[in-house]
Amino acid sequence: MKKAAIQLLPILLTFLTVWYLLSNVNMEEHLRIEKRIANIGEKVGQYYIKHITSEKREITSHEITDIIDKVKNRICENNNIDPRTIKIHIISSNDINAFALPGGKIVINAGIIKCSRSVEEIAGVIAHEIAHIEKKHTMKILTRLVVMNAIVKMISSTIGRIRAETLKFLSTTAYSRETEEEADETAVQYLNNCKIDPAGFANLMQRLSIREPVIYQKFTFISRHPNSEQRAIKILEKRNATTIKYQSILDNPSEWSKITKTIN
Repeated sequence: MKKAAIQLLPILLTFLTVWYLLSNVNMEEHLRIEKRIANIGEKVGQYYIKHITSEKREITSHEITDIIDKVKNRICENNNIDPRTIKIHIISSNDINAFALPGGKIVINAGIIKCSRSVEEIAGVIAHEIAHIEKKHTMKILTRLVVMNAIVKMISSTIGRIRAETLKFLSTTAYSRETEEEADETAVQYLNNCKIDPAGFANLMQRLSIREPVIYQKFTFISRHPNSEQRAIKILEKRNATTIKYQSILDNPSEWSKITKTIN
């Protein structure tokens, strides 16, 4: 126990040092960093999309992409968002995951589409990721990584590169998780504004939460986020607080199950 405590001491001291430095960053300098990061956001997004699609095939079948674009456009146009600033890439991967990248890019793995039972469920996922982009969560994380990398360079020679990088990872992960509830809340607002029922998103979260303990490692859409059951409850609470008359996305909702079965 004593040995473990001694080994953890440098990490604790490093954390306190990083926290002090970040809390004392000059605001003008912070804004300058944000502006600089914003200028390279598009290139960063393109880089990661190129990397992802070099390993996994991007699905371009109009049967699915037309519906996904229809959902995206409906969300954007009813929430004063330029749909041209959001680009969705559907990746042929069975991992249940979706995430936003800098530059307005969203990656949706086929796995999460296959496990959905309605297009409204995927609409919730899309709204959630658009919220990350519009709330500038992706850019804030990128900015933080730039600052942390600068600090890592200063401290790595004294405590070791591995520990510094581990601290950077833990800090970034904690920061990311703090944004999830805000993204969920914003997603419900987006969906309500375009009369898409948020219950679909809640149903997806609730269904996945049943298997949550055994799928954390594989299904990263869950493992990166707060408890799915609690998310579903909060989404439904906000949904039930309104008197909106929701409208189906598809004229024939049963078409969705047929379409998802064609994805590979």
